[in-house]
Amino acid sequence: MRTTPGLQWIMVASALALGACGDDLPDGLGDSSGTTGGASDSGSTSSGSTSFASLDDTGTSTGGDDGIDQFPGLSAPVEILIDDRGIPHIYGEIDPDVLYASGYQMATDRLFQMDLMRRRALGRQAEILGPDLVGQDQVSRVFDLHRWGAANVERLRSDDPEAYRRLVAWLAGVNDRIAEVNAGEVPLPYGFAETDSMPEPWTLAEHSAIAKLLMLGNSNSLEREILATIVQRNFPEAWGRIELARPAFNVSTMPPDELPAPAPFRSSLRQPAPAPIPAPPQGPPEGL
Repeated sequence: MRTTPGLQWIMVASALALGACGDDLPDGLGDSSGTTGGASDSGSTSSGSTSFASLDDTGTSTGGDDGIDQFPGLSAPVEILIDDRGIPHIYGEIDPDVLYASGYQMATDRLFQMDLMRRRALGRQAEILGPDLVGQDQVSRVFDLHRWGAANVERLRSDDPEAYRRLVAWLAGVNDRIAEVNAGEVPLPYGFAETDSMPEPWTLAEHSAIAKLLMLGNSNSLEREILATIVQRNFPEAWGRIELARPAFNVSTMPPDELPAPAPFRSSLRQPAPAPIPAPPQGPPEGL
């Protein structure tokens, strides 16, 4: 699999680990081993040898042209290897092809989980999970994560078009799988029938809203920042005289010209493996 720094943040932003692949392979996917390992949201399970699958470059894209906002389709076949632990490994010629297959495979394995994350970020959980989730939905809507996700996408589009193309490709893979589910070409994954819902096509802004949700959840100074904003906007004359104007935690920044050079790799730095711990003697201790 080709990897670049841009690939990493796209995968992390989704916050959805690739899981085991099910055996409900759609059109365009071939299985040379006859079996697939693991389980998927669809509820199908199987076991056996490692499997290979290839995506052809026909009939698998979302359409559109070759512009930056559309995924033009695979430039070459992409291979998906499902190992004996059910973990997908994706191989392709260029990053957008790999990202398309990654989005498709992720939606194959985790579509209901992805839908729950999307609803959490958009403040739409209560629609399918009931009134107990209204409070969480209100928080998501107060912070308007969808709006900030959209702003993030526009910034990415202008600042890093290549990373934006990769994100578009990933989303095309997700939406192609969703289209197959909604068309009845593959089984409805577990969770949708139980909540009387159907998967909806994703947008780039919704994907990035999930990233904003993760950032919000990782914040450990939220209350301080809210209070600081209130003071700054309503009492500007006091802003420079209180602690709130300072970072919540000590910040240390080293100038670039003072950064230490990376240490050269030396095989002598490798430490020998520790000796194994001897097994305890069998039987009860002496004297008992």
